[in-house]
This record gives sequence, C-alpha cells and structure tokens, in this order.
Amino acid sequence: MAFTKARVRIAFDLASHTAAVDVMTSSQPAIWKGNDVQFEIAAFYDGVLADMSSVTSITLEIKPSPTITDAALFTGTVSGAGATITQENWDNRTAQQFLIPMTAAQNNIDLQGNFNRTCWLVARVTCGTTYFTLGTATITVIEDGH
Repeated sequence: MAFTKARVRIAFDLASHTAAVDVMTSSQPAIWKGNDVQFEIAAFYDGVLADMSSVTSITLEIKPSPTITDAALFTGTVSGAGATITQENWDNRTAQQFLIPMTAAQNNIDLQGNFNRTCWLVARVTCGTTYFTLGTATITVIEDGH
C-alpha cells in the first residue's frame, strides 16, 4: 500500500462510553503537529455497523480537555449523511462513513512548550434539529521538530 496521507481511523461504538482508539494502531490517536491529517470515522452499535443515513452533519473537535468551557483547538464539520459502507469496506480500510480533513495550518496546535500535548477529541452528529455524541478519545499531538 502506497503512503498518500496521514490517517486516523476511529470506530465509535454508540453502545459504549469507553474512549475510542485508532483502529490502525489499536492505540489512542496520535498526530504529528503541522501535518495534513484525515479522520476516517465509522459508527457502530454493539459492534455492528450503524446506519448513519439520517445524519445531516458531523463535527469533530479537538479540545485542551473535556471541560465544557474550553475552546476547541480544532473544529471540523462535514455536512451530509454518512456514506453507506460495508463491514468489509471498513475492515480493509477502503471506505468510511465520514471523512473529516484537518489541514497542516489547522494542525498547528500550541504544545505549550512541550514535546507533545494530550488533548480531548469528541465527535458528534446532527440529525435534523437534534444532535448526539458519537464518542470521545484522547489524542496526542506530537512535535516533529521540523
């Protein structure tokens, strides 16, 4: 497989309130500061791929902490229903329900003088006039020294 982009692939399980992991690494998500990244998202319910066709938008935020008053360091919103994919598409990493890009400029997160910074990632979807949280995770932003 040729490398074409930095990817973070997260499966949020709506039946669980445990922190999600990057399915490509089986660890908490981590990204290099100042790099283009794409977040590939799928939603499951108790391990079964969920129907996201009623979704009108998805928002992914990276915040300094889970504190509600903290301003987001990154916010990415994509309009439209979740793509219809199969479990096989997800497993072989060829499709996702939602793709949220993060540019290098948006990923210029202040590491507060440290080599890395652990932040809070939250994904939520809107369905008409209501919204709900898909899930959360901790994400580490790492200085690459470049």
